[in-house]
Amino acid sequence: MKHSISYIMPCYNCADTVDAAIASILETNLQPGDELILVDDASTDSTAEKLQAYADEHEQILLCRHHINKGTAAAGRNTGIDRAAHELIFCLDADNLLYPNSIAPLKEFLLENQLDAAAFGRIDYFTDNPEILHQHWALTEKLSFIDALNNPMKTPCGSGNYLYTKTIWKKVGRYNESVGGAYDSELFGLKLLAEGARFWTLPNTAYLHRQGYESTFIREYQRRNSSLLFLAALIDYWNQLHEDDVAYMFGSGRTSWHERLHERPLRPRAAQPAGGLASLGKRLRRRLMRLLEY
Repeated sequence: MKHSISYIMPCYNCADTVDAAIASILETNLQPGDELILVDDASTDSTAEKLQAYADEHEQILLCRHHINKGTAAAGRNTGIDRAAHELIFCLDADNLLYPNSIAPLKEFLLENQLDAAAFGRIDYFTDNPEILHQHWALTEKLSFIDALNNPMKTPCGSGNYLYTKTIWKKVGRYNESVGGAYDSELFGLKLLAEGARFWTLPNTAYLHRQGYESTFIREYQRRNSSLLFLAALIDYWNQLHEDDVAYMFGSGRTSWHERLHERPLRPRAAQPAGGLASLGKRLRRRLMRLLEY
């Protein structure tokens, strides 16, 4: 059916939470023609058996399996999208929840405004009981690359739970499976914006995000230097930044610029660089290689 949705749910050792996540799709959000693709990343608990039972019971559910654990939800998302039958994609993590009947207005919003991606306007955080909310994050309505870099908590990029087209996923080069669980979603969202995607949020809507995510993020954040990671992962897009900011990021701020965005926000480029953007991109790549060698 036209404008049907392929829901993608990457799963790994999530037997305690996946039932509620799946139910939040099946009960009121999955429409005729939609599909739900469950991707098991070689779980070692009872997750795989649970997913198989859902696939056996529901004809709109497809189960994919990784025979070897790939260690990142990015791999599960890519596998699911590769198998997706539809142009519209919604990725939901296996520990998060959709509100009843929340997807239909989001899809209408995306289609009416001819967007490449559309997200809920608010994230509601809970721990165990979704009826007890601990905090809410209201998100920016119309997103841009620079603003999303400077204010990540005001964008849906880091959560990864939103609606977008398969076309834009292909354009940005899929999810990066090499950067680790804390950053693959945020980098994907930033690349969407850097590529010029029309990415808006819908006011007065929300989804439920389990707060246990934060501990995973913090562990990954402490393990890797985010400034160097982002510097390399977004190398193709730094030509959109002010030349003084680029010099700082590749110089004195190379190991700290990302953590210090609240103190030193980045600015857009004011003018076309000498030699054009392509020439600048090549120069930045050479600087990055020297930096990594150092």
